[in-house]
Amino acid sequence: MNKIKCVVSLERRTVLESNKKPQSAILSLSNDHDNSLSVVIEGRQMTIRSDNPLFNAAVEAFKQSEWENLYNLILPENVVRQAAVKFGDINVIDGRVTYRGIEVHNLVVERILHFIQEGFDVLPLVKFLHKLMKNPSMRSVTELYRFLERNELTVTETGNFLGYKAVRPDWYSITSGKVHLLKGTQNGEGRILNRIGEEIEIERNNVDDDAEKGCSYGLHVGTLEYAQGFMQHGGKLLIVEVDPSYVVSVPNDCNCTKLRTSAYKVVDECKARLEDRVYNSRYSTRNDEDFDEYDDEYVEYDDEDDY
Repeated sequence: MNKIKCVVSLERRTVLESNKKPQSAILSLSNDHDNSLSVVIEGRQMTIRSDNPLFNAAVEAFKQSEWENLYNLILPENVVRQAAVKFGDINVIDGRVTYRGIEVHNLVVERILHFIQEGFDVLPLVKFLHKLMKNPSMRSVTELYRFLERNELTVTETGNFLGYKAVRPDWYSITSGKVHLLKGTQNGEGRILNRIGEEIEIERNNVDDDAEKGCSYGLHVGTLEYAQGFMQHGGKLLIVEVDPSYVVSVPNDCNCTKLRTSAYKVVDECKARLEDRVYNSRYSTRNDEDFDEYDDEYVEYDDEDDY
């Protein structure tokens, strides 16, 4: 973390009292390890120190007199708790995201704290974490983090994530193999149809869960670079949406740039790398039933999102 450089600085501000805003704030900075920002909120004094990942953002909010933002940074657990009111297993303590008291992987932590710092709704990430923790395999959860670090974490407002897939010019999968589809269409060669809007699903136990096996059975999704490298002449590059609870394994042979899953939906052709923080979801899964109470309150993202 970059420390704010100054020999000794002590700054106090008094703020007009209002709901959920600091009544006063004291910023203390020095060259030692005692950098801190103490804020009185709702009659309680709270302190955020330089070892907290939100410290620099809180100092900036203090200097800019952005009191509501400062409140959220001093008490990020309130932001997450409001989004996760139905999911009491998720919390934030001292800038660290936990699930059932266990600290969550840095990938999710960094993205949640980044959303809080920039004032974005953290609900999509709370939903992602909730779905991820419904994955029955802890090994799958751990492996999925490695894939998402390579692919970045691009979520939808329902907590799914987006990846890429290369297919043949006729929309059928490049590889073939006989498998019983719960959803989807397979031709006589054993290739799967991947037109936009197609939902593909197989039984989870029909997906190889051994990460040491590279080319094996299951439905495959990759990073952009992996999918581009797998394309044939005239083939199509697709964007697919995946519920994290359906991921089975992330093979090690390609540096964790592809994964095997039991289900996905083809949502669009890829025109450019996905860079927005959140996209509209086009894939409803069984886990979405957990979020029904949010539907009327959630602000929809622009339907013109370019995938």
